[in-house]
Amino acid sequence: MYKIIAIDIDGTLIDSGGNIQPNTAKAIKTACAQGIVVTLSTGRSYHSALYYAKKLNIKAPLISANGSMIRDPLNGEVKQCHNFSNKNLSKILGALKSEKELFIQGYHLDGIVSFGKNNIINLTKMLNGTNRFSLKNTLRMLKDYKESKVRIKRNLTVDDGYQIHKFFIVGPKKGCKFLEEKLERFQCVIEPHYIGNHGYLEIIPNRVSKGEGLRWLAKYYNIPMEQTIAIGDSGNDVSMFKKSGMAIAMANGTKEAKSNADHITFSNNDNGVATAIKEFALVSKKDFGIVKRIV
Repeated sequence: MYKIIAIDIDGTLIDSGGNIQPNTAKAIKTACAQGIVVTLSTGRSYHSALYYAKKLNIKAPLISANGSMIRDPLNGEVKQCHNFSNKNLSKILGALKSEKELFIQGYHLDGIVSFGKNNIINLTKMLNGTNRFSLKNTLRMLKDYKESKVRIKRNLTVDDGYQIHKFFIVGPKKGCKFLEEKLERFQCVIEPHYIGNHGYLEIIPNRVSKGEGLRWLAKYYNIPMEQTIAIGDSGNDVSMFKKSGMAIAMANGTKEAKSNADHITFSNNDNGVATAIKEFALVSKKDFGIVKRIV
C-alpha cells in the first residue's frame, strides 16, 4: 500500500487553464481521508505552492523550489532550506549581471526578488514558446506574482542580504544556452527547459532535487520510499521518479519524464492525477468501509 503521494503542479495538478479539475480535488481529498500523506512537489516558490495547498486542504510539508525549500503549509515553519553560499551566490550573480536579455527571479524565504528584463508580457510569450500575446495567461501570471510575493529590483547583489535558494531564468534559447555553459563551472544544479526559440533555467544548490525532498518527507513520516508515489510531467520530476516506489508521468509529459516513469496516466486536461490516485493508491469504498468499522 502506498502512503505518500507527491504531485507536481504545472502540467500535472493543474490543467492548461491553470485550474484544479474537480475529480482531481476529490481524489486528493479521498486519499487524505484514507490516511495517505499528500503533498505538492514543485519548481514553484513556497508561497505559490501554498495557494494550491490551501485549495486542497493539504497539511503535509510542501516540497517547493525543486526541493530547495520544504515548509509547513499550516504555520509556515521551515523544515529544510538549502541556500546558495554567499561565495557561490556572488559568482552566479556576477555571471547574470552581463545578461541583458534575460528575465531573472531569485527565490528567498519571504518571496521572490525579480530583476533583469522584467517585462511580464514578454515573459508569458516566452514561457508559452510563442510570440503571441495572451491576456488570459498574462493575468494568470500577475495573479501568481501576487501569491509569490514578487518584488522587482533593477539589480541584485550579495550586499542586498537576500538568502537565495533558487534562480529561475527565462530568455531567448541562445542566451539561456550560453548562460547554462557559464554556470556549469559553479557549484549548482542546472535544470534546462527549451521551448521553440526560448528557454528557461532552474538553478538550485548542489545535491538538491525534488527526489531528495521526497526522501526527506518519507523519513519525516517514517515511511519507506517503496511506499511513495511521484506524479509529474517534466525533467525536474525525474529525480523523484528515480527514488519513489512508483513513478507516474502525465500523457502530456516530456519524453524524459515518460521514459523514467513506471506508468503513464491521462493528461492534465483529462483527470490524469485523479486517475492515477484512484488506480494505484485508494482503497475501494467498500474495503475502506470495512477498515473503518474494524478500527
